[in-house]
Amino acid sequence: MWASICLLMDTGIRIDEMLKLKMEDVDIDTLILKVKGKGKKERLVPFSSEMRRVLFLFLKKKRP
Repeated sequence: MWASICLLMDTGIRIDEMLKLKMEDVDIDTLILKVKGKGKKERLVPFSSEMRRVLFLFLKKKRP
């Protein structure tokens, strides 16, 4: 839950866009999310290095 809130605040994406994210849409190395928005349009959304740490910890818990 904490990672979700941080992601929404850091990137400004919509809740439904966040819920559609898949593992392959998150590029931790380049700090880019591939977001599928309204009308199935894709856009690249950058995120901060602080968010990378949060995502890394989240993924570490989810996939040990």
